[in-house]
Amino acid sequence: MRSRSSSRSCALLLALCCGCYTAPLTEAGKGVQLMKSDPPEGCREVGSVAGRGDDEQIKVGLRNGAARKGGNYVRMETFDAARETGTGTAFRCGSAD
Repeated sequence: MRSRSSSRSCALLLALCCGCYTAPLTEAGKGVQLMKSDPPEGCREVGSVAGRGDDEQIKVGLRNGAARKGGNYVRMETFDAARETGTGTAFRCGSAD
């Protein structure tokens, strides 16, 4: 007889292996603006970012990726729901440069 703990562990492992896991928006990612327009004047580019998954996962990936690079603004370059991918350019805006 399996214990509940063992069953839950197996279910979690299966979800992770199937790609059903969604990375959460980090605290730093919450501070990142995601826009289709160019950033405000004076922002500095910090790198490219990408996201994969459904619409929400793509946005979370772009915002978290920008935050990891020290950015606080993402200009979305591509968003392909059919291919479940999105790309953008991360920028650092404001007086913290």
